Amino acid sequence: VYLSEYNILNSDVNIFKHRIEIFIFAIKKEQASVKLYKDLAAIVNNQDSRKLFLWLAQQETEHKRQLGFEYKDLLK
Repeated sequence: VYLSEYNILNSDVNIFKHRIEIFIFAIKKEQASVKLYKDLAAIVNNQDSRKLFLWLAQQETEHKRQLGFEYKDLLK
């Protein structure tokens, strides 16, 4: 597993012109993190590690959901 495949570590984080762009960027990063943790859970042999990665994926899913609510509020 390579982090570069998940587009989590970006060097192209420039100054955002609008708050909306920040939320879109953050939501995409949360989704990439969810995929990373689920992929890691699928390849580890240790059950405790698998549970940890799945828990982390759930946490990132919740972060993404919360960001989505804030994003929708921003559009109002």
